[in-house]
Amino acid sequence: MIWNEHILKELTPEPLEIKTPEVLITARKKGSSLSVEIAALPRSDAQQFSPVQETETFVIHENGQLALLPALPDLPTVLTLDTPLALVPGASISGYLTLPVILQFIAFDRKGALGQKTVLKELPAVTLSKTWFGDPVKGELCYNHTSAFDTSFSDTGIYDVRIPITMENNSQTLLSAAKICIHTEFLEIFITEKGLLTSAIDVRYQGEEQKSVITLTDGPPDPGIPYRHRIDPRKNHRKGFVGKTFDVIRQITGM
Repeated sequence: MIWNEHILKELTPEPLEIKTPEVLITARKKGSSLSVEIAALPRSDAQQFSPVQETETFVIHENGQLALLPALPDLPTVLTLDTPLALVPGASISGYLTLPVILQFIAFDRKGALGQKTVLKELPAVTLSKTWFGDPVKGELCYNHTSAFDTSFSDTGIYDVRIPITMENNSQTLLSAAKICIHTEFLEIFITEKGLLTSAIDVRYQGEEQKSVITLTDGPPDPGIPYRHRIDPRKNHRKGFVGKTFDVIRQITGM
């Protein structure tokens, strides 16, 4: 597993190479300097990389530490299900959504977890497109990704995170859950032996004219899955709020 608080102590004699679905990242640390090179991976040939497209050098504290950790998008993310779900009134379902993470190179100004944290570089494992979710006036800019809905937790790709979610239809009409808007900026990440896992989400759909009631859990979503590292959310953790979660399309009848 590449996720480690101290993976970049002193990259000698060999640099650290990380191959994501889109790029090859080469990190070299020598003394107080960290060099990060990024080469794009041509879609036509998964084995051949293009010449270096970007190189950055960061000057850090000589005795500081470097970390490579996962992060979630800084905007809400609309997850389009590859197989849409529909919930009848009163029905509920629990499962997992999947989202590619962002790679963060982080510097600490001194040894130990209490040092000043500085994010040096962020690189998405997969570049996400953007979309507008909601109506033209009250909607919001979001990332967009296609995901399966799995009813059990299983090993994921090294750059994917599982999002535990429970959906409940408290309305009097059928709920079509083809697109689900997740406020990823409020979620924690837990590094487990089975992969990356976020804090859990509980969504209670109130009806087309009302916003969903959204509850975020504190701590790991499943005590039966031990974790070795916990990563704070990008924004202050909110246990509960109301918001638009499902893209419900009005059906006009009787015409």
